[in-house]
Amino acid sequence: MAIPSPLMRRIARFEIEKLFPGIAPEPLEQYVTSVVRQWVTNDLRAGVFTVAVNYWLHLVEQNGQVLAGLEVCPSQIRQHLGPWLVLDRDLPDILRQLTVGQAATFVNAEGVSVRVTADPREHSFRFEELADEDQSE
Repeated sequence: MAIPSPLMRRIARFEIEKLFPGIAPEPLEQYVTSVVRQWVTNDLRAGVFTVAVNYWLHLVEQNGQVLAGLEVCPSQIRQHLGPWLVLDRDLPDILRQLTVGQAATFVNAEGVSVRVTADPREHSFRFEELADEDQSE
């Protein structure tokens, strides 16, 4: 059975509100939409990221029920981005971009553009330096 989108939205909203009590309406809607989109495109797996913690959310269909799971992992993003010379002040925005769009682009301390992408299926991140022509994507 395919999980209906309205049910996925209700579950995503519930999970996001548990993770971020008091979250403002606009970021809440962005995160809910992102989690549902990730579930639809990544085998019912999604990621929500903060400087301190990565939240990996997944859905499972079992005996006609939809169950939500959550794996909480300490974030290693600061260490992963260290060699890419990320500025600490940019981390919150990079992680918001990763949560909302599974990709973020930033300019590092040396003026080099870097893209980081998240893969909810593998609970992983990829990093790459962008050539000038890549930056318009």
